[in-house]
Amino acid sequence: MPSLETLYPFISDHVTAMAPQGDAYNVDWVVSPSSNVHVASDRAWFTDYTPFRTKISSAPGAEPSVEVYGIGTVVLHTRTYGKGKPPKPACHITLSNVLYVPGNPVNIFSGMKMESDVNIKFRFGSNAVEPIIKRDTNHVLGLVVRLKLHKLWLQGQSRDQSSLDPDGMYYIYASWPGTETERYNNRLTQESQAEHVSIVTQAEPPYTTEEKEFLKRCHGGEFDFLMTLGLKIHNEDDREEGRHTLRTLRADSDGEAKPKSNKRPRLDSDATPSREATQMQAYAAHLADRKFTSDQLERNELS
Repeated sequence: MPSLETLYPFISDHVTAMAPQGDAYNVDWVVSPSSNVHVASDRAWFTDYTPFRTKISSAPGAEPSVEVYGIGTVVLHTRTYGKGKPPKPACHITLSNVLYVPGNPVNIFSGMKMESDVNIKFRFGSNAVEPIIKRDTNHVLGLVVRLKLHKLWLQGQSRDQSSLDPDGMYYIYASWPGTETERYNNRLTQESQAEHVSIVTQAEPPYTTEEKEFLKRCHGGEFDFLMTLGLKIHNEDDREEGRHTLRTLRADSDGEAKPKSNKRPRLDSDATPSREATQMQAYAAHLADRKFTSDQLERNELS
C-alpha cells in the first residue's frame, strides 16, 4: 500500500527540514478562517525562500500596510494525538506561498487557503481540541487547541502552551491583495521564461556553414542524417540531438586522427582509415547502439 507521503505530497512522516529553535518555535500558529494567506514570523521556518517585498492588510477593508519581506514553503510538525503514548510519529503539513513578516506577533495558519489547497475540514467547536481532517480520507493531519485563540498543536508542545497573554485582546487577520498576488505570479513567469531562454542558449547551437557542408557531403544533408538516426527534422529536440550526435562523432574522429608521416605510402590493405571513414565507423557504431539491444548485437557478431 502506498505511503501517505506518496499519496499526499503535503504530508510527510520523514521531513528533515529544520524549524526555529527556542522561543521562536513556540510562537503560536493561530488558525484564521478569514485570512487568505499564511504568515510566518521567523525566517527559520522556511524550507525554501524567495525575497519579495510586498504588503498585507491586518484588518478587513484596511489598506495594505504590514511589510512582507519574502515568500516560501513552511513545514509544520503537527501533533495528531491527544493523551497517552503516540500511535505514530508526529505528522507534517507543508504550507506553500507563506509570507515572511518579521516579528509578527503570531504565525497565521490560513484556514481558507488550506481548505482550497488541501481540501481539509475542521471546526471551531466547544471542545478543547479539534482535529484537522483530510476530507476524502478522514486522515488526521493535526490538532487545533482552543486557548486564547485557536492554534495548531505542534510537536513538542504541551496542550495549554501559548505565546499569547491570556488577558490580552487580539484580532488576527492577514489579507494579501489580488494585485500583489498577480505581481508575484508575473515575476515567477518572467523568471521561468528567463530560465528557459538560458537553457536554450546553453543548448546545441545551429549548424555552422562548414558543418552543413559536411552533412551534405557525408550524409546527404540534415534530413537524411536525422532519418538514419530515427529522428525527425520537424522536432526541435530531435534536431538538437542530431547536432549533438554529429559533433560528438566528429570530435571523436578528430581525437583519433593520426599526424602525417614521411614514411612510404601504405598499400590499401594496411592504409589508415580516412577521417571521414573513421567518422562513418563511429556513426555506424552509434546507430547500432540506438537501434539494437546488446543481445541482438552479440548475435549479429556471432552470425
